[in-house]
Amino acid sequence: MHNFFRIASTALIVALGTMLPTQTKAEVTSWKTVGDWDVDFYSGLPGCLASTNYEGGTLFMIGFIKRDDKILLDVTLMDDAWASIENGKEYNVKVFFGDETPWTLEMTGRDFNGNPGLTFSFDASTEQSGQFAREFMKETEMKWYYRNTMLGHYSLRGSRQAFDTAVECQKSFHEAVSGLSDPFGGSSGNSNTDPFSQ
Repeated sequence: MHNFFRIASTALIVALGTMLPTQTKAEVTSWKTVGDWDVDFYSGLPGCLASTNYEGGTLFMIGFIKRDDKILLDVTLMDDAWASIENGKEYNVKVFFGDETPWTLEMTGRDFNGNPGLTFSFDASTEQSGQFAREFMKETEMKWYYRNTMLGHYSLRGSRQAFDTAVECQKSFHEAVSGLSDPFGGSSGNSNTDPFSQ
């Protein structure tokens, strides 16, 4: 099962990496395993995603990606059985978290290097994405539907800890990137010895 995850996650970063304006070598760095969830950093996105494999072959991923200088909450479902998904086509999908009001998502079909899937992204700074994340962490199960067909009924055991770990991973990445500065910028820490600060 973890072998499918590694193949699918590599396919995900390659496919999403092609949507980014800058071509970089995409790498997956394992951050932490939390129960049945893996939290990884994807350099090609860049961002941290929590993922788990469900019985039947569905891979679910949730976490953060950066696009056009915005941090997005990204949700991805992949399953080899969904071979008729068309790359770039919009699919109206409903998701139920426990007994909460269902979400209707306009998900985009993607071919992740031969692995069909659906993806949707929210601006991570919005109340909508916060509510989605809260329901994901609070409830014990989720059900996904396309039209009247159930795509899957999945356990959310460990989802709170997995999502919190993805947030921790993303914060660590953000702090590392924020710490990179111009060595010739004349920061206050070295202004007395920096000849370029004046």
